[in-house]
Amino acid sequence: MRAWDGTRCTLLVADLGDAYGRQAFARARARQTPVLAFRATAADLGPGVVDASEGSPAPALAQTLRDLLAVDATVATDTPETAASALPALCRLADPESGGRGIDAS
Repeated sequence: MRAWDGTRCTLLVADLGDAYGRQAFARARARQTPVLAFRATAADLGPGVVDASEGSPAPALAQTLRDLLAVDATVATDTPETAASALPALCRLADPESGGRGIDAS
């Protein structure tokens, strides 16, 4: 996970309540990049765009990210540790089995 630099990305997490987030959202949609959008309006929603509520629990956001990234958390592996390492870092941090600590991502 990193700050968006205007180039292509796998998934965008954006706050559509500010100009920069709205600009990033427009570029992501033009490129058909999936978006997890905070403060989206009904007109913003569509295929590949999921609205996220402020204050959503971390496990719910992690599941939404998994869905958008089409990460299969049930992939058969030798150990639970290797299965967990296949998930994006934010998903692993938000997993209750990883300690269930609150996280603040920006």
